[in-house]
Amino acid sequence: MERIDMAFINAQWRELNDQAMVFVEAAVGSDHNPLILDTVVPLNRVGKPFRFESFSVTDEECEEVVSTTWKQGCEGTVMNMVCKKLRRCKEGLKDWSHRKFGNLRIRIVTTKEKLLEVQKQLDYGFNTDIVTLERTLIN
Repeated sequence: MERIDMAFINAQWRELNDQAMVFVEAAVGSDHNPLILDTVVPLNRVGKPFRFESFSVTDEECEEVVSTTWKQGCEGTVMNMVCKKLRRCKEGLKDWSHRKFGNLRIRIVTTKEKLLEVQKQLDYGFNTDIVTLERTLIN
């Protein structure tokens, strides 16, 4: 096994892009590590907006959260009421998701870091336990 996932630059390009960084992501679904080139790394990253995760619907509490928040009364035009109910659902699901699953972004980052370490260990030779751990982390 060889590492072929690399980024190359020259001195002139580096002078023009002095803040650029290459991030190596974990190989998931491939034997290549994706490389992310960020030419302007922000000092303060802005949090991502709430995204509903499809696996949430498999949890029994999810339907209850949506039903409870949707049934709460509100006033205004029909469209205004729909917007308010959607906003309440979002906030309810956001709070529930954080309580139920914790900070998924941190868990994903931690798992990817573990996966990178395991994949580095595999560079030194095949080991069935390490391969099993890699599969577990990918899943």
